[in-house]
This record gives sequence, structure tokens and C-alpha cells, in this order.
Amino acid sequence: MEAAALVKAALLGTALAPGNAPVGVPLDALVEGAQPETPERRLLLAAGAAAVYRMAGRAAVAGEPPPLAAPEETQAESSPAVASIFASLFAGERRELLLPEACSRLAAAGRRLPFALLPSALSQSDTSQREALRPLLGERGRWLAGFNPDWAWARAPRPGAEDRPAGEDERIWEEGSFDDRLELLKRLRATDPDRAREWLRPVFSKEKADLRGALVMVLGTGLAAPDEPFLEDVLNDRSAAVRAVAAVLLARLPGSALAKRMRDRADALLSWEAPRTGMLARLTSALGAGRGKLQAEPPQEIDKSWERDGVATAPPQGVGKRAFWLRESLSLVPPGHWTQRFDTSPADLLVAASATDWAGPLVEGWARAALRFQSREWAVALWDHGRKDKGTAQTSELRPLLPEILSLLPPGEMVARITPLLAAPPPREEAPFQVYLNRLPSPWPPDFAAAWLKAVRQFVRALPDKPVEDPWQATLPRAALSLPPECFATALEPWPLAEPAPGEWQRRGWAQQIDQLTQVVRIRQTLWKESMT
Repeated sequence: MEAAALVKAALLGTALAPGNAPVGVPLDALVEGAQPETPERRLLLAAGAAAVYRMAGRAAVAGEPPPLAAPEETQAESSPAVASIFASLFAGERRELLLPEACSRLAAAGRRLPFALLPSALSQSDTSQREALRPLLGERGRWLAGFNPDWAWARAPRPGAEDRPAGEDERIWEEGSFDDRLELLKRLRATDPDRAREWLRPVFSKEKADLRGALVMVLGTGLAAPDEPFLEDVLNDRSAAVRAVAAVLLARLPGSALAKRMRDRADALLSWEAPRTGMLARLTSALGAGRGKLQAEPPQEIDKSWERDGVATAPPQGVGKRAFWLRESLSLVPPGHWTQRFDTSPADLLVAASATDWAGPLVEGWARAALRFQSREWAVALWDHGRKDKGTAQTSELRPLLPEILSLLPPGEMVARITPLLAAPPPREEAPFQVYLNRLPSPWPPDFAAAWLKAVRQFVRALPDKPVEDPWQATLPRAALSLPPECFATALEPWPLAEPAPGEWQRRGWAQQIDQLTQVVRIRQTLWKESMT
């Protein structure tokens, strides 16, 4: 039965399509030899036989030279234990979670995959997984890739390599899918930003709005003054979302006309009264007062020029116009502008903002600006302010942004600020605890990981029969992937969890999460042990 006939029979059913047509390859005798009892079984056998036949290879063409033998391997093969782990990962078991680390550990050991796993490795479709697997294929893997067009990625140059065929970039830009063109633009922007912008200019307006937004975001890489004319043109785009992207990029250009326009507008909204000097001023400052007074006067109305520059005229539902315009205006000005203009610290400005009638939009606007302009100085002050005043209404807009603000800090400072939360995890209305932990780079520092294990075990040991608020259980999946090797043994020790009674869903959920954590940690322990030998 030819491929088209197989598909037709599968779609129509064997009652409407003939089930005994020849397969079309020398497999009919095998199919009939199995003596299928029903047309349905014969169809399945025929489809399976045809699939295996196609995968097995192809007939040699007359006069075609035989393929060269695979070169000798230069890497040692992985251990059987690691090979077993890769086999499970290729079968889909926790592949997305553990395959990157497994590849990294095997590559660090300078080893390769066994020959039997090469077809599974070469058949991976995810781009990031392919790149992680490249160093593990060995000479045999690259040799095999020459016999299957679907495996050509293993022989092709890495993305961005200089030895791509001449004209390949131009072909992709003219004929490729949008995803391929976007990836090419990102790569080109990193090496030749002017050329990337000039490629984009003539085709930009022809794309759909969501695609235009993705394309213009690429200009954030290598952003420089020559990009300003093009981005100013994008401010006239018919899509508000696309205009907003261009406005943010222009705001990040210190010398751009938009950056100056937004500074001028924001300067008109805020004024600062410096603290008095002298003995009384020093005394009041020591008591937490006298740090200066901030006054805010949001605009009563705005015109179309503001909207063109990224400040929408209509606020979201439930948000006042003036508060929204104040927040959006501040978010497009580098926060360091205010510390320079008012000659004071971010911490003092945040304290002063809390004393105004516009505390929420002021603090949120500065927080969004700190994220937008990657200000570590302001991130420290915002984190400390948000955690210290977490129970006040003035910082309710800030608390949801704290996980992103935390990401602006160096890893050491991130750990220092999260460690106190192990003793008092944040309430869910602020942010789930795992959201903070997800920001920490993996693996976690040993001291922090040990403290996490101690705190979680104490919680499990004291878990009552009745359900209680639980900030910890949701942190286990992340911890399973982030615990360092120094903590593997502790994580695998018996957990002090009482046997769940019938209907005790909280303890039952804990038992399941602990079981999954220990399974992942055992796999990682094997990977680390084998890669060190």
C-alpha cells in the first residue's frame, strides 16, 4: 500500500478503504506472513512496516561511491549510568528540566554519547537542546548526520558562524519564515547593527502589528544614536503597542529628542525642598525626618504628543488619569536623573514620596524606570523600601515588582536579601515565595541551600493535621534543580513527614513533591559523580 493509500485508509477507515492493497515496497510478504486477523490490524502492520522501511535507508544509486567510514572517535564514551539517564531524557522523562544540565556535565567531562543513543539525540527538534547536544555527538554522530537531511543541523555551522554559505543570510531574509528572519536579525544586530537596521527599514511597515513589535525590539541590542531617526518614524506607527516599544528604546538613548522631551515633562511634575542644615536638621534626620520634602503635581490633561511618545491618554480601568500619567512619565526617565537633580539618595526620595498624596504612582513609576534602565542603585533602595514597608498601602503597587527588582542585583546581593525570607516567607498576596527563588541563579550557594533545606524540613516536621498556609511546597521543583552537589546527601535523607491519613491532601501533596525532588536529585547526583571520574 503506497503512502497516500495508507493515509487514505487511516482517514476513511478500513470499511470504506481497501485494506489489502500492496504496501508498494518488498514488505508485502512480511505483512501477510504475520497473518493479520482483521483489516484494521493489517493496516497497522502495513503502516509500521512502511515507516521502518523508510527509516532503514535507501538503495544505492548505480555508480555512486560507497560512503566513507566514520572517523575514529577522539572522546571517551559516557558511563552506562549516564547513558541510562540520557535514554530516559530522550524518552521524554523530565527532558526540558534536566537535559541542559546533563549535557553540560557530560561536556565538562569531555565525553560523548554512546552510539546507540545517537539517533535519539540527532532527532531532537528544540534549537537550544540541539546546541547543548552538539559537543556530545562525537565523530560518529556528525558522520551519521550526513545521511539524513533532518539531522543536517549536526553538521551545519553553529548559528552565527563565519563559514555560512555566501548569500545564505540574504536568502533567509527574503524567503525564510518569520521566526528564521527574526533570529537572523538578532544575530546580525549583534555583529553589524547598522546593516540590521537597514535591512529592517524597507520591510517594517509591511508586517503585522505584533510582528512589527517583535522586530523593533531587536534594536535594543546595540542601541545607539544612529537608530534614532528610524525609531522616531516608528513613533508614528498605527499600533499603540509598537509605538510604546519604540518610545522605550528612544528613552534609553540619553541624547535622543524623546528622552529630553520626557525629562522636561517629568521635571515639571516634581519639585524638591532640600532639608535644612544645622543642629536641629541633623537631629530630625537621625529620627527619620527632615530628609527633604517632595511635591508632586501630575498633569490635569495631556495632548497627542504625549501619546506619540508612549504615554497613553486613557488609563487602565480602575486607575486615575493623573496617577497613571505621573507613573508613565516617571517610568520613561532614568531614575538616576532624580538623584542628580535633587542631590539626594534613592532611599530618601522613596521616604519622601511616601509622605505625599501620590506615593503609589511615584514609587511604581520609579520602580518601572529602575527595571527599564537597569539601575542597581535604585533596585537596592526599592527592595529595601518595599520589604520594610510591605504592610503599608503606599507600596502596594511596588510589591508585585519586587521579584523583577531583585533580578537587577548581583547574585551575592540577591542571596543576602532572600536569606531573611527563609525565616519569614512572604505572604502569597505579595508574591509566592518560589517566584523569588526562581530568580536565583543555579546552583544555589551551599550555605543558602543548606538553610533552605533546614527551614523546609522544620516546616514539614511541624505540619499539623489540618491544612495551613504553605509557602514552601511550591519551592521544591525549583530546589530540585538548584541544590548544589554539597547538599545532595542531605536532600536524600529521610524526610520527617508523617504518613498522610485518608483525606489529608496537604500531607499527600508533600509526599508527592518530596518523592519528585528526591528522584531529580538522585539523577543529578549521578550526573555530577560520573562527570568527575
